[in-house]
Amino acid sequence: MKESGVINEQNIAESKVALVHGQMHEPSGARMRVGLTALTMVEYFQDVNEQDVLLFIDNIFRFVQAGSEVSALLVYVLADKLTDPAPATTFAHLDATTVLSRGLAAKGYELRSGEQIEEMTLNLCVLTPNRIIWDSEVKEIILSTNSGQIGVLPNHAPIATAIDIGILRIRLNDQWLTMAVMGGFARIGNNEITILVNDAEKGSDIDPQEAQRTLEIAEANLSRAEGKRQAIEANLALRRARTRVEAINVISC
Repeated sequence: MKESGVINEQNIAESKVALVHGQMHEPSGARMRVGLTALTMVEYFQDVNEQDVLLFIDNIFRFVQAGSEVSALLVYVLADKLTDPAPATTFAHLDATTVLSRGLAAKGYELRSGEQIEEMTLNLCVLTPNRIIWDSEVKEIILSTNSGQIGVLPNHAPIATAIDIGILRIRLNDQWLTMAVMGGFARIGNNEITILVNDAEKGSDIDPQEAQRTLEIAEANLSRAEGKRQAIEANLALRRARTRVEAINVISC
């Protein structure tokens, strides 16, 4: 940073970086506030100084671990894996993530000018009882399970999990696509992802006006539901309708 001029030791006022540190030997409460403090500083630079700011957090797993310690949720074991539920949920609010490959570093790879490392992919297949919704390679997915969101990258540990009604996010290079899925089951292993769902729609295939009308009807049906069975059915219909609208809104954002 000194060589690039980001830090100017001769005139600190001209430096273009602000650092907030939280060492691992400090109390978890202090470490948890590091990210929040940095965010407050960013908002000051943006709102008061009207500056463009890049917020860099290294690393997000330590921030999540500190929060778990503060809340006494000590069952969370820090593993530095992108697919852990807590970091995966945080990633949805970030513009980008930088992943440093320990495996490549251990092999001593040195990239020459213009050289690139080929990014691994996943084979994703999304099926309903009647048709194939998706069957091609992807870079990453984020799906909603009954226990929360999980992210899946290449070389993910084999798992089988139930899928909740929600949004399936699919990354193709730098583009994210969405799909509204209506509950089902997923199997992940050997870079193969098979998702069997009751129904699914790509966000780009959903008619916004039709989806909004369906949502309004579902809300009205829930308010008029009589008895436990009708209430359960109306609530499920409302969740499905909200998911379809959310899939559209994610695209428009």
